[in-house]
Amino acid sequence: MDLYWHGDEVVWKNLLKHYLFCLIQRASQYLDGVITADNFPKGVCCAEASSEFQELLNRVYLEFIQNEHVKKHVLVLAADRKIRRLELEVHLGALHNFALICVGAEFRRQGYIPEGWLSDVVGVDFLGASKNIVDLHESLSSEADGIQLLTVGTDIASRAISGLNLTRRYKVWDQKPNNAGWYELTAGFVSEFCNSLEYLSYPDWYVACFMEDCVDASIWGTYGQNHSAICLKFKAEPLADGAGIDFFKQISDGTGGPGYDFRRMKLQKVSYDKALTSVDFFRSFGNHSAPVLFDSWYIDESGKVSNCSDHLVNESDEWRNSYWRSRQEAVTTKLADWHSEREYRVILESSLFDFSDPAKRMLKYKFDSLEGLVFGMATPDEEKMKVIRVIETLCRKHKRAEFSFYQAYFNAAEQKINIQKLNSKFFTLE
Repeated sequence: MDLYWHGDEVVWKNLLKHYLFCLIQRASQYLDGVITADNFPKGVCCAEASSEFQELLNRVYLEFIQNEHVKKHVLVLAADRKIRRLELEVHLGALHNFALICVGAEFRRQGYIPEGWLSDVVGVDFLGASKNIVDLHESLSSEADGIQLLTVGTDIASRAISGLNLTRRYKVWDQKPNNAGWYELTAGFVSEFCNSLEYLSYPDWYVACFMEDCVDASIWGTYGQNHSAICLKFKAEPLADGAGIDFFKQISDGTGGPGYDFRRMKLQKVSYDKALTSVDFFRSFGNHSAPVLFDSWYIDESGKVSNCSDHLVNESDEWRNSYWRSRQEAVTTKLADWHSEREYRVILESSLFDFSDPAKRMLKYKFDSLEGLVFGMATPDEEKMKVIRVIETLCRKHKRAEFSFYQAYFNAAEQKINIQKLNSKFFTLE
C-alpha cells in the first residue's frame, strides 16, 4: 500500500498533536521501565483518551505548536503536494527533539521527572534540522516551477538525510544495553510512529496464502524448506462470486461468550500487474466515528475545520465505496516481482472482533477440504511415513475412503518440476 499525506494546516497540526499523544505515552512507558519495541501505542485517536490525559496533551501541544518555527514547518507540510513515508520521517525527525523537550517540560511541572533531566541529554539546538528544511522549502518554492522543484528537491534531500539519520540511530542503538528504552523513546520513535499510522486507516487484516499450483522450483526452495516440506492441496468450494474454503471462525460475541461456526471464506486472487494502491491518509480514516475524527483530526484548536473532512460532512457514498475499493486493492496487490507465486488470499478481518491474539487467528478447516498432500523432491521418507499415518488416522476418524498423495519430481526433458499422483493404496478402511 502506497500511503501518502496531503492536507491543509488543520490536519497537519493534528498529526503533530497525535505525534505528541504517542510520545507522551512512550515517555511514560520509559519512566515506568516497560517500554519495548512491541508495545508502541497505535490505533487510538486523541479524542478517545481520558479527560485527564487530554488536558496534559493539550498543554504539551500548545507549547509545541505555538513555537514560531514550528508554525513555519507546518506551512511546509501543508504545501499543495503529496508527502510520502520517507519524507514524512525526515520532517518528524527534525521536530522530534523539540517535541521531546516539550513533553519533558510538562513532566517536570507535574513532578514526574527531576529538573534538568532530558533537556541536557537531547541538546540545545533542537530545531536546527527543522530550520534547514524550512530554508530549503522557501528557496525552492520561490522558483517558477516551485512545487515540482520542491517535490524533486525534497525527495533527494530526504534520501540523503535518511542515510544520515540511520547512522545517528545506530549510535543510539549501540548504547541500548546501557539505557534500556532510550532508543525507543528517541532515535527509534519516528519510524515506529509512521508504522502506527496505518492502523488508523483500515481495520487490521490477516491472510492465509494459497497458490494455483506447486511446480515453481524457487518457491519450493524457499517456502518449501529447500524441497523437503509438504504442500497441502485444498478443494475450492463454490461461492456466488468465486470460490472459497470453509473455516471455523468467530461469528458473534455475546454475554455468553464468543460464538463460532464454519463460514466459507473467499479465495481472492492477487494482482501483479497493477500499481500499488495509493491511499490518501487524511481522507482514509475508516476505523473511527465521525465525532472522534472531527475532535482528533478535522478541527484545530481555533475551531477551524479542515477541507479533508468534506466526505464526512456530505456523507458521501462515493467516498465510502472508494475507501473499501482501495482497501480491497491494497490487500490483493503485489509487485510484479512476485508474479510466479500466482497467489490467492483468504483474508481475515473484522471491525467487530479483535484478532490481535494469534490464537484467535488459528482457524480450523474441515478435513474434507484437504484434497491431498504433495511431497517435495527432498521430503525424507521418515517424514512421509509419519504424515501418512496421521492421514490414515484422520480418514478413519472421519470415515473418509479417498485421500490423494502426490510426489514432486524433476522432469529432465522439460527442465521443470512436475507433480505425479501416487496410485498406491497406503491404507484400507474397514
